Amino acid sequence: MSESLQGKISFDSSGFNERKINGIGEQRVAQVHSVVSEYLSSKGWHSASCECCHTLFLTKGQKAICGDEKCNGYEFIGEKRKNPPSIFDIADKFHEVVDPDFQYCQPLPIVRDNSTTVFTGTAGQLFDPFIHEEIEAPLQGLPIYTIQPVIRLQGRKIVGKKEGFSTSFTLLATEQFNATLENHMSHFEHWIEILSEVGLFAGDLTLRHIENRPNWGNGEFNTDVIKVFYKGLELGVSNFFINIPLIKSQTSATMSDITFGLERLTWAARKNRLYFGVFNPLIEVSNDQIEQLDAYRTLVLLSASGVESGHRDVGSKYKNLADTAFSFSQPFKDELVNYYYEWWSHFQSFPLDLITTTQVISIERNKRLNLALKKQFNLPDALNIKQPIETTLIYAQMHGILDDDLIQFMKNQHGKTN
Repeated sequence: MSESLQGKISFDSSGFNERKINGIGEQRVAQVHSVVSEYLSSKGWHSASCECCHTLFLTKGQKAICGDEKCNGYEFIGEKRKNPPSIFDIADKFHEVVDPDFQYCQPLPIVRDNSTTVFTGTAGQLFDPFIHEEIEAPLQGLPIYTIQPVIRLQGRKIVGKKEGFSTSFTLLATEQFNATLENHMSHFEHWIEILSEVGLFAGDLTLRHIENRPNWGNGEFNTDVIKVFYKGLELGVSNFFINIPLIKSQTSATMSDITFGLERLTWAARKNRLYFGVFNPLIEVSNDQIEQLDAYRTLVLLSASGVESGHRDVGSKYKNLADTAFSFSQPFKDELVNYYYEWWSHFQSFPLDLITTTQVISIERNKRLNLALKKQFNLPDALNIKQPIETTLIYAQMHGILDDDLIQFMKNQHGKTN
């Protein structure tokens, strides 16, 4: 560890304030950002101002652009690379090269019980039992690593419109609860080595070093943040959370949280034209297919985890995804369900097997389409909305509904079934 960092911010009794906070003494919180800046400088990262947006960034080379896509697009697309790795190659490489001091931790289930969020959205939620004080936190936790599937629906509106976004994806993560700043920066340096192992070298990276004040429900606290970019693409983020409030015990904690998106890493390493091209069964993926493919992919993750449609919380979000995935103009795509189930199974154990998962999704498709037909043409209440939509169409024709009316209705319903 650099001399500039050692001893300045450490996890020991001298760091406690009068309240015996289990973290960094409040008189030292303000020092963290400057100490990290000094440490990065000692490792060859120097500051520059972006010629495009004038944002300050860090680089090891002579880059004039900050590395954000808005300034120069995705520069890696179309570059040549021999034997580009698959997404599973990169996951295997992560297991292979991560420091043996890190203990592997199984990923969390995608659906959260007794949590402030509906879905698992970050690997750091592994520590929720410590943060909510359901379990006594260690004075200094062991470093762990995991590969965590997550769902984030906030970006649904830009899926298919902006590259690099999907409603579900996979995080490669290293985590440590009550880490020292020395621990955290050592983990960050290790990540730079991991990235080079998959062909993403430090000289092509740019960093944004900022401060943040999140609030997880118990009050704001400080965070030192390093965002890592590769030729226009944000690959991941390094967070050092400082004095996370622990309300019951009137103490606080620190946490090292460093995560990189596996799909984005693979996209950058393979240099595909489309982000969705790295984790889909189709040889060519067009932009107009992406929204539906994304909905299928996330539905498989949810369905295999035991989620079904409903009117509240998880069920309502499931229903919204189903409305995007299914239309009258296309048959049920069981080949996508098979592919995505096998894909997710590399990283997550599911309570439902493939056959049951396929049945759940197929029934949901029938329900969505049958309800739309029933509402439009006043079909009888006794109609079984779970039956195949093809059966319902035959019934409608036999009871005097004209083919032209059905065809026009199905055209109008393309992409909306609620």
